[in-house]
Amino acid sequence: MDMVEAMRVAVAVARYKSFSAASKDLRISAPSVSRIVAELEADLGVRLFNRTTRQLKLTEAGTEFVQKSSGLLEELDLMRSAVRDRHETPGGRLRVSCVTAFGNECLAPVLPEFKRRYPQLDISMELGNRLVDLIGEHFDVAVRVGPLSDSSLIGQRIFTQRVRRVAPVL
Repeated sequence: MDMVEAMRVAVAVARYKSFSAASKDLRISAPSVSRIVAELEADLGVRLFNRTTRQLKLTEAGTEFVQKSSGLLEELDLMRSAVRDRHETPGGRLRVSCVTAFGNECLAPVLPEFKRRYPQLDISMELGNRLVDLIGEHFDVAVRVGPLSDSSLIGQRIFTQRVRRVAPVL
């Protein structure tokens, strides 16, 4: 039994004082609501609702369960929203390692606009040509030129550049 779903069903049944109204609100069948409540009551070993053909009332245990479930469900929804918001809006520290030439020529000019768009993001960039240990040195991303030597890394092409070799004409 999914306890979170069972809590949502019990809270909806208590709110609407009806299995069918709760089923409409939750968009599940009335028999499913009835089955979930029965499984929940069996799991808890108590009756949550006193029901007749005309009336549905919470028992004392049901009142306590619904009150505590409402608080927990609200906390769960707040937690989910906070995590989603954090994921949708980049924030925190971003450590970047980048080869010197690419960093100076390509990343540095776009950083001011990037920081303006994502003010919650603190960017720390290390320019250099040494290969860093991403995990060991706590880097989030590294920009490198050429093929990956470590197959455990995930590479994404972000730029293609033609290289031309020229020599002076004598």
